[in-house]
Amino acid sequence: MSAYYYTDMRDLFVLVLFALGVFLVCYCRHYDDRGLPVDDPQQDGVGRWAGRERLVSTWAGVLAICVAVFPTLPKEEAPISDWMGVAGIHIVSAVFFLSLTGWIAYRYFPMSDPSPKHKRLYKGLGWTIWVAVLLAIVLGFLKQATTIPSLLADHGVLIAECLAVFAFGIAWFVNSRDALSTNSTDTRNGTPPAAEDGE
Repeated sequence: MSAYYYTDMRDLFVLVLFALGVFLVCYCRHYDDRGLPVDDPQQDGVGRWAGRERLVSTWAGVLAICVAVFPTLPKEEAPISDWMGVAGIHIVSAVFFLSLTGWIAYRYFPMSDPSPKHKRLYKGLGWTIWVAVLLAIVLGFLKQATTIPSLLADHGVLIAECLAVFAFGIAWFVNSRDALSTNSTDTRNGTPPAAEDGE
């Protein structure tokens, strides 16, 4: 996917990564001591879970921006020693960025969604992201070792990266939809979301 930097889609590719990075850095939810999202950041017990998710999302956002700023290797073949430069920063940033999105989906999204089916979905999508990242790493090293055709490795890495991105997109969509639905219901009922459980 990063090879699009060297095509006519470069500006769009960089713009999307920057937008995603800024969004993740600015993104923040507040949780009570039970790990449940709340609307009021001044509520007692708020801070522990919010700080953890904020830290993870901030690092994910910074790494997304690094992926855009430091491009990958050009299309031409290059020895693995060249990875220690700009492309090395790109690869490390991409790996950790996708891995952190997997952690957000696996660990934090289930907290804000009471549906057991959705909780299983988030955890499954988190694992999907991690497996896709691992597959991309393996294919990248196999390509450098010339044990598999370069074209096959490139397509495999692209598919793995797309799988990870789409998995996080699905997790975010489902979680956002549930949050909006919950807030809408609570507003109509005049009840704060955090006050329903355990009261």
